[in-house]
Amino acid sequence: MAAALDASAAKVSRIESGARGVALDDVQKLSDLYDLDDVERDRIMEIARESRRRGWWQRVDLPEGLRTFIGMEQAAMAINEYNTSVVPGLLQTPDYAAALVVAGTGETPQATETRVGVRMTRQQVLARADPPDLWVVLDEAAITRVVGDRAIMAAQLAHLGDAAAQPGITVQFIPFDLGVHPGLNSAFILLQLSDDRLSDVVYSESLDGALFMDSPENIRHYRRAFAQLRAIALSPTESRRRIITAAERMNT
Repeated sequence: MAAALDASAAKVSRIESGARGVALDDVQKLSDLYDLDDVERDRIMEIARESRRRGWWQRVDLPEGLRTFIGMEQAAMAINEYNTSVVPGLLQTPDYAAALVVAGTGETPQATETRVGVRMTRQQVLARADPPDLWVVLDEAAITRVVGDRAIMAAQLAHLGDAAAQPGITVQFIPFDLGVHPGLNSAFILLQLSDDRLSDVVYSESLDGALFMDSPENIRHYRRAFAQLRAIALSPTESRRRIITAAERMNT
């Protein structure tokens, strides 16, 4: 298919997963490739036109990398996230998210409100009829560093504990007393976009921008890394218990 479209395998993978739309010219090429009759060609073209209606994340002024990531997040069947320092965006409270945005970018109140609104809207993916499975592994720093103030942090930890009890959401953390571990120098999100492992994408952010990786070697490497981090982290039950305890301590 990639050859027929004169496109990369990564582009084809994202089209197949629904993470990006398909150009009408590409639909025509595929119709020729599969030798569709006129009736079927017209039906497929109409579907393609409907699919080009922009998602909510495409109607907001966002960096292109973030817009691409949100599209893939919305299409994901499963999301595996490892973070060393903050609670993942899908599990953040509005006050916690606002404190992070202000500290990280120094945005104006209006821009901060927009950023937080986008983050809260992203969370609706977990409330849809067929939500992705979310598995989060955090370093203990993410639940001990105070973001905003102690009241904001206490509310965030309580929310995280509640989320961890929901079906389809798993939260673990790696305690400080474990010492050095393989994930200290990285944070990443592994998005499973289809049953085909080659369609998975790894997303990582830095001060230089967003990085997407989807080669088979990258996917295998990050799957192994996430499996190792899950194995060394506290169990989901013990992690939730300690998160709730940390929330209570923040309130004292």
